[in-house]
Amino acid sequence: MLDFRHGMSARGDVDAPHRPNKQIRIRADLKDEERLEVIIHEITHAALWDASEETVTEFSQDLARILYRHLGYREGKDGKEEEAT
Repeated sequence: MLDFRHGMSARGDVDAPHRPNKQIRIRADLKDEERLEVIIHEITHAALWDASEETVTEFSQDLARILYRHLGYREGKDGKEEEAT
């Protein structure tokens, strides 16, 4: 469902809800808070397909900022998500 891809021009995209085997694609070179924000953004589109781009963008930026800056959320070296120490 979540696929990190090289060579994407967009930061991320998601398949329409009616499509079978839906996928979320994230540009592989994104890092840190930006990567988290784009993942949240595309998941939000998948869950709330009819939400406006403005609403999805504001929500994903706010949530990524809280998780990354205030709660210390980080991606582990083995690809698993973990809290910073």
